[in-house]
Amino acid sequence: MTPRPTRESTHPFTRSEAAMLANASAPVVKKLSRALLNKKGEGTGNYLGYSMDDVVRIRVAKELLKVGVQVASIHGLFESIEKDWPRIRRLEAIRDGACLVLIIGALGPNRDSGGQVYLTTAHEAREWLRQTKRTVVVIDIGAIVEDIEQKTGRQYREDTAEDPSGGAAQ
Repeated sequence: MTPRPTRESTHPFTRSEAAMLANASAPVVKKLSRALLNKKGEGTGNYLGYSMDDVVRIRVAKELLKVGVQVASIHGLFESIEKDWPRIRRLEAIRDGACLVLIIGALGPNRDSGGQVYLTTAHEAREWLRQTKRTVVVIDIGAIVEDIEQKTGRQYREDTAEDPSGGAAQ
């Protein structure tokens, strides 16, 4: 039997706590965690723990649902940005404003049915909004992280920042 999550673990939140932090209901967290986090129930009396990263992903997914992205598409969207996802934990993400940008095909009869998704800075997101004729959705991940950090008193971001030469700055 899996014990209840503890505050000292890397996955300290229960489903109801994750739901509160993600501004979602427990059933929504359950559905999104199955689609995004590959968490599986282990039977009656077992508890799944959720990490801060899980809560951030659920909250971003919830924002994507608000703009019309289907649950089935969210998994693929996260897979496409997975290699870049750790960047939002770096301290420079606070300074630069981590954003998820979803670019949808152009409006009109010659509409491109595809889309692209990027993790980028707030400045670059504003440029895309200003310059493109395509529909652009921007989700401020930095604000989501700051809200969750404030609610939990825990730090999501790493303490080290990357220097331009490629090494970690102290």
